[in-house]
Amino acid sequence: MSAKFIRKSLRELFYQKNNLNWGLFVFSLALLVGSSWIVTSAANHFLDIPPFENVARSASFFSLIGSITWVPVIEEMIFRKYLVSLLQKVFPWKISAGISSIVFAILHGQKNFLPFLINGLIYSWTMKKSGTIVMPILLHVSYNIVAVITQFTQ
Repeated sequence: MSAKFIRKSLRELFYQKNNLNWGLFVFSLALLVGSSWIVTSAANHFLDIPPFENVARSASFFSLIGSITWVPVIEEMIFRKYLVSLLQKVFPWKISAGISSIVFAILHGQKNFLPFLINGLIYSWTMKKSGTIVMPILLHVSYNIVAVITQFTQ
């Protein structure tokens, strides 16, 4: 990652006024949560793959705070902003988004990587649709908040 690319990305994230489409945000968040629930339930029922590991209860306070603050920012900057942009020099956007999402899913290290793959595709789609990295970051933060709350209530 070049220093120029990082400066441009940080400027977009923190300094430029972004006109976010909140309808796109709500729709995408519902799609994220709904698809994860459906895929996880189906994998558990049909393939005997257990649901996500409940890491929230055993995680430290700081790792939970990280999962809903800086981790989504860094992941989205790496997988959506940098990797998709890099891959688009060789591949069309759809293939670039797919490869980035596959890597994103695999690196999460869960037995059922399909929800992470779908999430990566949705994050990529919302970045393309909104034209800014801010949208997938906000979605990722929101999704992680829902995941942490869900794990604490189980």
